[in-house]
Amino acid sequence: MPYMLVVMKSFLTSGPDKDDLVCVNEIAQGCQTPPVTALAGKVTFPELGALIDHAQLFIGVDSAPAHIAAAVNTPLISLFGATDHIFWRPWSNNMIQFWAGDYREMPTRDQRDRNEMYLSVIPAADVIAAVDKLLPSSTTGTSL
Repeated sequence: MPYMLVVMKSFLTSGPDKDDLVCVNEIAQGCQTPPVTALAGKVTFPELGALIDHAQLFIGVDSAPAHIAAAVNTPLISLFGATDHIFWRPWSNNMIQFWAGDYREMPTRDQRDRNEMYLSVIPAADVIAAVDKLLPSSTTGTSL
């Protein structure tokens, strides 16, 4: 079976908080193709909106930027940990949503542990399959 290798520029953004920037750097170090991290903590909210509006795909957690992606109709993969994925989901028909509760039992709101990494139970392979479904058909790649 032939596979397509698609090389796209990816951007990691965050707020200016030191912990957020540490997280961005940890994610970047785990990437085979280094993402652009120079914008992390440096873009204004309107600039972030423009960046998302021009993106071919947005992947993010339960946050305001995911709702921006929905508002500007950017294809969206939304990742939810233990939060209410039905009430807080972005309103978009151009979205695939993952909830950690589909992969393991989630605690009640009062029992959540802020140190628990609930999102880590969502398999990367499932997210990659969602990327394949949502990427525009005009995306070019190199056949392997």
